[in-house]
Amino acid sequence: TIRCTLDGEEIQLSRAAASRAEVLRDMMEDTASTVLLVELRAPPMCLVATMLKHHAAAAAGTGGEATFPSLADIAPEALMDAMEAAHHLLASEAFAALAKELFRRMEGRMDNVEALRQMLGVRDEEVIAEADIASILAEPLFEPEGEAPTSPEGSAPSSSTGASAPPPLGRSMSIRFGSEDAILAALEHAPLVLLRTLKVVSSAWKLRARRELCSRACPLAARPLDAAGRPAPVPTRREDIQGIDAEFLIREGRP
Repeated sequence: TIRCTLDGEEIQLSRAAASRAEVLRDMMEDTASTVLLVELRAPPMCLVATMLKHHAAAAAGTGGEATFPSLADIAPEALMDAMEAAHHLLASEAFAALAKELFRRMEGRMDNVEALRQMLGVRDEEVIAEADIASILAEPLFEPEGEAPTSPEGSAPSSSTGASAPPPLGRSMSIRFGSEDAILAALEHAPLVLLRTLKVVSSAWKLRARRELCSRACPLAARPLDAAGRPAPVPTRREDIQGIDAEFLIREGRP
């Protein structure tokens, strides 16, 4: 039994299904209790639980312990909440499926950057200047993220008079996910063409998309190792780049 401490609801889940999430698996190993407490709300947990049941059944080859939920019918807000829950539980299969569905919807809006901004909760002060868009889109795929923005979207505005009205989503994606790590993990599942478009959504999304594109163009195998034998992190400056995956660039048809 999973008990969602934020609203007190309980969800029934088999041990096999719970084991598809690393956090739940570790909790089961560390306690004899049949009730696992998770700091989540029931609605997103229910969706993730259904996905865990499906993945457990698929792995066991037993057919349909649970049919895979129709993600196309889920509201964007609920989709992001479920992604946050899956990331919190380290349920990688569920997280990947949810992220791919979110990016599928974003791909349908790539011809309307303003619609993407509304979907992601971007504030007016974060919008990329029209004069800069062409040069950003022309950047090489290995362009490092560079310096972080001074006020990423989702942070508190500097004054009450300078704040713009919130977009329809109500909360930015960074606030809804609860952490920057969750957003960066999601972007690992984003199509390359969408990542290029995300660079002109806002200054914060430009850096996020640059980081993911640079990580693909400069994979772990192309990065130098430190004294402990660990590969260097994703380059943040051009002078930090010591190796590029030429096959990746050729495959994508651009530098």
